[in-house]
Amino acid sequence: MDDAAVERLEEVLIASWPAAELERRGGWVLAANDGVTGRANSVSALGPPEGSLDAAVDMVEAWYRSRGLPAMYRLTPLTGDALASSLVARGYGPRPEPTDVLVTTLTTLTDLPTAAGSVAVSDGPPPGWF
Repeated sequence: MDDAAVERLEEVLIASWPAAELERRGGWVLAANDGVTGRANSVSALGPPEGSLDAAVDMVEAWYRSRGLPAMYRLTPLTGDALASSLVARGYGPRPEPTDVLVTTLTTLTDLPTAAGSVAVSDGPPPGWF
């Protein structure tokens, strides 16, 4: 998948289930949603930030701190090595994987890989999920 397709997909993700608060800073989209889910409380780096990388990461940390949230980043092929290296140097690391995952597809599900634990396939979320 080329970068343009990844960017379009990321924009659809942001728009289709937006966080309560979204703010664009250059090519970065900052999302906050009272700490509910990592996706809705993290930065999506879709392009270059405003200003220098160090200044942008400082801004992100202050933005999330002012909301009582940790700064988190969603790393995609658009992120670039410089941001990933900068985050590692600042002590960032992977977030533990969630225990529940909602997965959807726009095409037919043909092959479901086997995984540890149970797998349920349904047409929508179970009652009470929202």
